[in-house]
Amino acid sequence: AKGAGGGGGDISDGKAIATDAAGRLNSLYDELAAMDVSAAEARAQVILKGLLFTEAMVAAPTRPLSGGWRMRVALAQALFMEPTLLLLDEPTNHLELEAILWITEYLRGLPEDKILVVVSHDREFLNEVCTDTMVLRNKQLAYHPDNYDHWQQFTVESEVHQQHLHEKLEKKKADIEKSMQKAVQHARATGSDKGLSMVASRKKKLERVGLEQNAKGFRFKLNRDRAGYHLSARDEVGAVQHDPLPRFEFPPYEPLRFSGSLLQLDSVSYSYKEVKLRRKAAKFTTSTSETATATGRLKVLTINSNAQRDGGGVTATGRDDGGDGRERQEELGEHADAFGLKHISLSVDAKSRIAVVGKNGAGKTTLLSLLHRPDAMAGTLLGRVHHHTSVRIGYFSQHVAEQLAGDMTPVELMAERFPGETELSYRKKLGSFGVTGGLPKVKVAMLSGGQRARVLFALTMHARPQVLLLDEPTHSLDLETIDVLIEELEDFEGGIVLVSHDQRLVEAVTSPRQREDGRVVEGDVVLMANGQLSRLSGGYAQYRDALRPSLSKGK
Repeated sequence: AKGAGGGGGDISDGKAIATDAAGRLNSLYDELAAMDVSAAEARAQVILKGLLFTEAMVAAPTRPLSGGWRMRVALAQALFMEPTLLLLDEPTNHLELEAILWITEYLRGLPEDKILVVVSHDREFLNEVCTDTMVLRNKQLAYHPDNYDHWQQFTVESEVHQQHLHEKLEKKKADIEKSMQKAVQHARATGSDKGLSMVASRKKKLERVGLEQNAKGFRFKLNRDRAGYHLSARDEVGAVQHDPLPRFEFPPYEPLRFSGSLLQLDSVSYSYKEVKLRRKAAKFTTSTSETATATGRLKVLTINSNAQRDGGGVTATGRDDGGDGRERQEELGEHADAFGLKHISLSVDAKSRIAVVGKNGAGKTTLLSLLHRPDAMAGTLLGRVHHHTSVRIGYFSQHVAEQLAGDMTPVELMAERFPGETELSYRKKLGSFGVTGGLPKVKVAMLSGGQRARVLFALTMHARPQVLLLDEPTHSLDLETIDVLIEELEDFEGGIVLVSHDQRLVEAVTSPRQREDGRVVEGDVVLMANGQLSRLSGGYAQYRDALRPSLSKGK
């Protein structure tokens, strides 16, 4: 009987455990249903596809991914969680335009019960996504109920009004003080106490000079609007105090006194791999005269701001040079897929303004590297690269900024690159780009991304280049510094080849500008795709608009 009773206890305990497990299981099912787990993989696929992950990348481990792609994984994780509060710090870094447009639409479509706080240097992104602006200044947050551009306009208008009111009140104070001085002089001269009593009255009036309205626009009342102890009866209206503009000053431009092509790619094809072909590898030459572009039986884009333009843009022309064209078509043969760039012809002179756009991995950075140091590139290079013998090239790449020697200081980097100058000279050059105070003697490893970018700009501009090759120069810069950089590039008299996803920068560099001789020069926006260059007659807007249909298909 004892054993039977024990067995019954075991059975009842088992039933209790099973009941508890069933309850927990039902709770888990309810939670999973609330999380819509059945659609989770589909949601993840949509987010990853929007951030331009391929199907192979989605299925592969994250270990081989570069830092930029790992950042996209982290961003995808944050979006996938669908949190009530989403905090994003520079989410557009490492993203190309197509991904930026996608995430912009995604964030704009967040439900109203979701809160988004974003830090970004991308002005267009901020204007599209944000409904309110918080500005951190002087260790205080200021709030504005609109986007960044509206806040900036509002700030300018407010500062104009504040400065006008300040000058008006200062004049009023000066008039009262002047009348008090005259009254004191008159009282002393005549011995009249009446003048002194008038001075006391005006002194009280002087204390009340200040804001005439409260924050809500009503007439100021001391007992209502200014409780507590204060040294004056009114809040003073101070003069407008502008934050000092970031220092970003290019050195004076030294022209080469040559109107022809300074850099030229002549039907260049490039592969990172060593490819065995029947033809010889590329030739790298320097020349003091402009070299004609060699083309075959194919359409080749020749970019040269001195060339004949059709409708204000660069034209693509096909020429027949006999057998050489067939030879060039056949030279890649079965290895054509191994070449990232194929038959690229590009001419850059001192007046060129060229912006290269395209997807990440399309070959934009490779193109700039070929223009800069083709002889330093491994792999297989076909065609010809021409440099003017005296041209000075300034090359800026965010990857180079990230790879600056971390155990050296900015002054030591300057001395290593440009020996023979004094430390004061190096500090002056660094100071022109905002690397001031103790920063020139701080190890590069301790500098922020923006500070490293400034150091690299100082190194780039030290030699006073005639051509600038810029690869994502705004990557780590704040909005104010980007504004100053745009102004410097607009005033730069040399040639510019730019790779950037920053719309304002691209449009500023390629917008029409007037030369000293009165001629108007227009820049060019070219698309790098499938290893080829093509000019976009509609500029950056054409590239952006062309991507929107693909975004709608991916939703």
